[in-house]
Amino acid sequence: MTNHYKLRKKCKTCGKLIGDRSITGYCNPCRNKAFPMKHSKETKEKMRKAKLGKKNPFWKGTKVGYNGLHRWVERRLEKPELCERCNKRPAIDLANKGVYNRDLENWEYLCRHCHMKEDGRLKQLTSWRD
Repeated sequence: MTNHYKLRKKCKTCGKLIGDRSITGYCNPCRNKAFPMKHSKETKEKMRKAKLGKKNPFWKGTKVGYNGLHRWVERRLEKPELCERCNKRPAIDLANKGVYNRDLENWEYLCRHCHMKEDGRLKQLTSWRD
């Protein structure tokens, strides 16, 4: 493989040989120091908003998995201090009310006891005693 350029120029800062096609006249480490890329807060905010929700290249929509959907709902649904069913124990689990989608009305925070009772797991757990 042949190079299409020759090391004829010297870096303006350190004097290291660089390619003759260098536009800036600096080697890579010196160029990064001489021209640091910094964005303003406004630009960073615009870049952040440009990739929110469905605009994000990793957005899966209705094909989202179990963990991804739970994390999405956790970020948007405020967690109460007490269980939404019994109002006695601290809310621990994020439970679905039936339809498994991104509608926040279909989700609630329950204590472990109420969550297991709602899913039918509490009955299964105690049935082995009989």
